[in-house]
Amino acid sequence: MKKLCGKIGNFARTRPSLFIVIVIVIIVGCSFGTFEVLHATSTSKFCGICHKDASKGPGGEFYTWEKNVHSYVNVGCIDCHGAPGLIGYMKAKMGGLKDLYGE
Repeated sequence: MKKLCGKIGNFARTRPSLFIVIVIVIIVGCSFGTFEVLHATSTSKFCGICHKDASKGPGGEFYTWEKNVHSYVNVGCIDCHGAPGLIGYMKAKMGGLKDLYGE
């Protein structure tokens, strides 16, 4: 590990412009990847992966949503189960992670 850090430090000192570009590309790539994962996991179809019971009641939320007017007018799960704004959105995502762990 020490050798790797030494090599990275040496590279940063000898080619600072390239090092900065690489760091920026990594940060932008990770940010874009995180955004895409958050977006993909916010769809009602994704919620239906776990809530798949074809009945009413717990576990059948996706089934009843799919048969309801909400699905026809594009009201998704996150619209009701998440508060507006970034904080509400992230709280809903954290709650979803807890549910995922429970599954």
